[in-house]
Formats: sequence, structure tokens, C-alpha cells
Amino acid sequence: MPYKADPGARTRLFTIIGLVVSSAFSLACIALGLSISLGRPVGVGRYEGRHLRLNIQPPEAREFYFLLLNLTFIKLAVYSVTTAHHTALKWALAFEDDEHGRPRLKFNSNFRFLLSSKAMFSANGLPANVVMAFCLAITYASSSMVLLGANGAEEGYNTVISHLPLFILGIVILIQVLICCWALYATEIPTWSESPFDTASILVKRNRLQRTPGRCMHALYDWTFPTKPMKPREPQKSAWDSHPEFRRFVLYIWLLIAAGYYWCFIIWAMTISGTQGAHKGMSWSLLPEEAGGRMNLGWEGEAPDSGMLWGMGVLVGFQGGIITTAFTCVDLLLLLSRDERIWVDAALNGADMSPGLWRMLLPNWHKLVMYVMDPTFHWVFGISVSFDAKVGLQIRYVQILYICLLGTFGNALITYISMSLPKRRIPSTYGHLQTLVNLIDEWPSGRTLYWGEKRRFDSWDDLNVRHAGTSSEKSDVTAISMDAFYGGNDQC
Repeated sequence: MPYKADPGARTRLFTIIGLVVSSAFSLACIALGLSISLGRPVGVGRYEGRHLRLNIQPPEAREFYFLLLNLTFIKLAVYSVTTAHHTALKWALAFEDDEHGRPRLKFNSNFRFLLSSKAMFSANGLPANVVMAFCLAITYASSSMVLLGANGAEEGYNTVISHLPLFILGIVILIQVLICCWALYATEIPTWSESPFDTASILVKRNRLQRTPGRCMHALYDWTFPTKPMKPREPQKSAWDSHPEFRRFVLYIWLLIAAGYYWCFIIWAMTISGTQGAHKGMSWSLLPEEAGGRMNLGWEGEAPDSGMLWGMGVLVGFQGGIITTAFTCVDLLLLLSRDERIWVDAALNGADMSPGLWRMLLPNWHKLVMYVMDPTFHWVFGISVSFDAKVGLQIRYVQILYICLLGTFGNALITYISMSLPKRRIPSTYGHLQTLVNLIDEWPSGRTLYWGEKRRFDSWDDLNVRHAGTSSEKSDVTAISMDAFYGGNDQC
């Protein structure tokens, strides 16, 4: 095979830099949390017990700082940890066999929390994956509690920083970074490239995958079909019909959104009925206002440690179980769409075998939207379910409604895209590695791959059987004929 996979050096470099910065950020959070707990001077605010009191003006700036924290350090930590963990797990699965002796890695992109290595107590094993999932949920939950509002403006402050969320935030990020470092050390990673071509080519070179002749027109949808000549399909089957993960995760996201609407209704009903702890009122503002309706679950004192712990448990359950889980599912769906887009380019202007980090991200507008919307949704959730240092837990049904409406719009778009019939003749793969290997009969010497009709077998003239394949030269392939059969021959 003349093609040489891209090592993905830039992705590896950015991921390692992200892990280093995340480690420094986690240690800074731990140090600041300990300093506040011990009452050591930090240069701003004033102490009261084990809390740091601040007077942020204007008060709305607190929400801006919270959003900025999520868009920078929290997102950087989540991105670098996700990339490192996903890459290490992918190659651990690639070198393990299933019950049929084939690689356990079926797709280029996978839901990392639903797969684990057979080596139970390794960095890619089930216990480590469970720890990583819980730490991810706690990361978002604890970051939402770093800056607490305070009904104490008459006392000269409106914000409280408690030592506990800072300390826990630093600990869970550090745990994730350590597990990722362990995984990177213990796992052979041939390439950091996220291109399905690079993954497939390495598995072919190492005899982990072999091309099945005669399936040059078989898409992922045809995975269970026998090898026989086929006519091209236009349009192709939708992602909804082709990939079981699309159906499963899209429906799961709809269930989470329905749970959000139900929760919004319950909080609204409790508020207007005057349930104990309810604050009647109405405000359609995105940012919380005193006039807005809400439910208060109070505590005694100012941000007590026991209250912070049960409050964080509530956030882990709701924020982790709904928002974080939903966005993890959405991220997988976008990755599968990205892998398909890279392959489809082969029938258009030629596919770039190793697009690189920026070329895989920048043209993919919905992935860019995802990178911004992920921390933004967590920020809005932090407004919906927030904590006041003196009042306690505050749940605002209007902001929950906004989250549900945004989620409905986003998942409706995903559902529409996944159920749309792609108007193209090139068989869909969605990053399925064996299907991709079957469709590539010639690996290019360069970095550009073209797909189309290549040659015709005279012995099959009665069926008009032809062959579709790939080449590094555009002149070697021509347009596919909708009236001809393709494949089914050992030479195809």
C-alpha cells in the first residue's frame, strides 16, 4: 500500500498542550480552594468563614464571568480530555478481537462511554470509563457553583466564592487528566489523525482488516446483504436507516427534551400553587430577575458545605444526566456526519485523505456551532438551576423552558438531517471501517482520493456488470451509470 497515514502531529500537540494547561488550571483551583478554606489572602474580596465575598459590579457581570469560564478553561479541559481519551480508547479497541476474530473497532467515531477495553482495570477499561463519565458531569456541576449570588447587597457584597466547588473542580479535572495520561502511556497510538482514511489504512497495513472483493457498490446499509452485483442507489439511504446509533441517540435526546418539558411544568405548577419555598412572579428575561418565578430549596447559614454537596448532587443528576448526556450524543452524531462528508468528497472534487485538525473543523459549521452551544447550554442551565449563598437552590421554570425550546430546535434540525435522503451515488459509510475498506480498491500514492467507475468486465456483458473503485488520478475514474450493475466479481 503506497499511502502513508498522517501521524496527526498537530492534533497530538494541541491535545498535550490542552492537558498541560488543564493540569495547571486544576492545580490552581485546588490551591485557591485551600487558600479560601484556610483564610489565606488572595488579593481580592474579604473573608467570612470559609468563603470569599466579592462585590461584582454590575451584578450581571457575574454571569458573563461564569460564561467566560465555561468557554475557556472548562471547554479546553473537556476538549483535551475527550480527544485524548477517545483516541486512546479507539486504538485499544482496534487491536482487540471480537467473538468473530475481527477488530472491536467498527467505526472511526464512537461513543466513548459505551465502549471499553477487555482489560478491565486498564486506563481504557470499564471502571476508568465510569470514573471519566462521572468526573465530566461533576466538572460542569462544580463550575456552575464557583460564583454564587448573594442576597447581601446591603452588606457590601453580591457574590460568594466557596472553597468546596473550587476544590472539587480542580480534583475532578486532575483525575481526568491523570487517566488520560495513563491511557496515552499504556496504549499504542499509530496516528492521532481523526480521518477515517488514516484509521482504515493502518488497520489494512497491519492485517486487521481485509478488503472483501465484489462489494464496490455496497453501502453501510447493505452491510448484511450478500455479495452480488448491485445497481447504484440515488438517493442513498438516510443516516437514520443506515446507522443504528443515529436512531438510538436521536430518540434518546428527544426523551431528554421531553423530560425537560415535564420538569418545567412541575416547577411552574409548584410555583403558581404557592408550594412552600415558591416565589410567585413572572419575567421572560434570560438573565434571572427578582420578579421571576422560582422554587427555593433553602439552607441555613451562608453556603454551608453540606448544602453545597447536596446541591452539587442535584446538578450532577440533572445537568449531567440531561445536558451533558445530550451533548455527548450530539457530538457523536456530528462526528459520524463529518466522517461521511470526508468520504463523499471522493466522488466530487477528490477527498483529502488527511484533512488535518483545522480543515476537519472549520468547514464543518454544525461542529463549530456545537463547540459554542455546549458550554452555552451549560451556562443557561446554571442560570435555570442556580445557587444563592444565602437562599440555597433556586429553580427557574422560564429559563428551563428556554433550554427545552433551544433543545427542540437543535434536535429537530438533527432529526431532519439524519432522515434526509442524500442525493448522491457514492455508497454511504458513516465512518464504518470495513465498508470503507471494501470500497477502496486502490490506495493513492498522494493525499487525494477519487471514486467512480473504473473498468468493465467483458465476461459479464449480459448483466452489464462494471466496477467502481478509487484512484489517486481523476482521469482513472468516470461517472457512475445508474443503469449498470457493479461488483459481484472476485476482481471487483
